[in-house]
Amino acid sequence: MVDNALLLSYIVCEMEIFNVHWEGPYSFDEAISQPEARGVGVYAEYRSGSKKVETRTAFATTTKIKKTKGLYYIGKSKELTRRFGEHKRGLSHFVSKEQLKKSSIYIGVIHWYKKTQSSADISPRQLHDIETFLITFPSLKPPGNGETTKQRYKGEDIMIINTGKIGALDKFMCSNPELVTFLKNSLAPRKKLQD
Repeated sequence: MVDNALLLSYIVCEMEIFNVHWEGPYSFDEAISQPEARGVGVYAEYRSGSKKVETRTAFATTTKIKKTKGLYYIGKSKELTRRFGEHKRGLSHFVSKEQLKKSSIYIGVIHWYKKTQSSADISPRQLHDIETFLITFPSLKPPGNGETTKQRYKGEDIMIINTGKIGALDKFMCSNPELVTFLKNSLAPRKKLQD
């Protein structure tokens, strides 16, 4: 078992820790006009769709169409407003207007715990590391990010604590999976012992 004080010391001294506070959902047009889109940050695009679900019984098979909404793409920018416009224009060449309307954008405002300040103080390397880590995280791998999802995260040790409307994202995401397990167990409500 890892000594708690030693682990806490490692977290504070060695690891980059960020809080990403997610706001949304917005359409592309709504996202462009949000105050949090005027600066540095990350964003997630979710797409709505449908899939067939079959239910079999001894007597019959029924098929229903189930609406789905899944994480499709994660991006970053030093100026999100500009990036949303570019992203929408790029998509319009490949996606119908109907499908574009089914896209939802969530904006991630980044807070760096070492500075206790928001996105404006995030370096380009840190922004790149945050985006790459989110894209390559084992439970996510958004299909819209293509080949990048097949890579492994190779940046600095990092922890992201997602708050707000986190959707498909885990609350705690860390390049050290043992640390996530430790945090989840440490923060879980404890049962009161009976006398």
